[in-house]
This record gives sequence, structure tokens and C-alpha cells, in this order.
Amino acid sequence: MSREPMDIAKELRDASPQEAADLWTIVSEDKHLAIRVHDILGKAGAVSLAHKLGKVADNGEKPLFENPNDYP
Repeated sequence: MSREPMDIAKELRDASPQEAADLWTIVSEDKHLAIRVHDILGKAGAVSLAHKLGKVADNGEKPLFENPNDYP
């Protein structure tokens, strides 16, 4: 995973709901990074991300990786 906010925002836009949930779990561990990515996503991107995260929550799916350090 890239640590550049612009790259992460692109990954989130292109990700499936499950991939987005896994990636956001990792990003959200760094408050400053999460804020920067959220700003780059803009309102429409943030809403899209929220919908993706909601899909995962509604389906009761668990992240692919229980431990964020396992994420490739």
C-alpha cells in the first residue's frame, strides 16, 4: 500500500467494498493520513466510500485481514 494520500484516495475509489474496508481500516490508524485522504476524496468520494463501507457492514462481512499488518 502506498502511503501517499493521493494514491490511497485513488485505490479507495477503485476498490470493491471489501477492499475499501480493509484499506480504510489501515488508513484510519493514522489520523493525519486519514484526514488528508478524506480531503482528497472530496464530498462525492467520501460518500462513495461510506456506501462501500456500509455494504460491508450490512452484509456482516469481516475484513479480509483481521490484522491490518497482514495487508499486502
